[in-house]
Amino acid sequence: MKTIGVRELKNHVSEYLRSLSKDEPVVITRNGKPVAAMISLEPDELEDFILAHSPKVRKMVRKGIREIERGEYLTVDELLASTEMELED
Repeated sequence: MKTIGVRELKNHVSEYLRSLSKDEPVVITRNGKPVAAMISLEPDELEDFILAHSPKVRKMVRKGIREIERGEYLTVDELLASTEMELED
């Protein structure tokens, strides 16, 4: 895995973007401490990347897990029945 400083990245960003490997991220450091990483990304991977790294999505998943643990969920049949009732109103 490559590790580069912010100044190095700033001076050679195009070169690093061209050299990104599918399996090897580039770690970016500031004052010797990691602050970010660059990875290669195919257009069809964008949605998965956003969902996997979205704080809002992670928060919603954690909330859903807590609700399930407390027994606060609907079965598929209950969900379909409630949706049908809403559509009829």
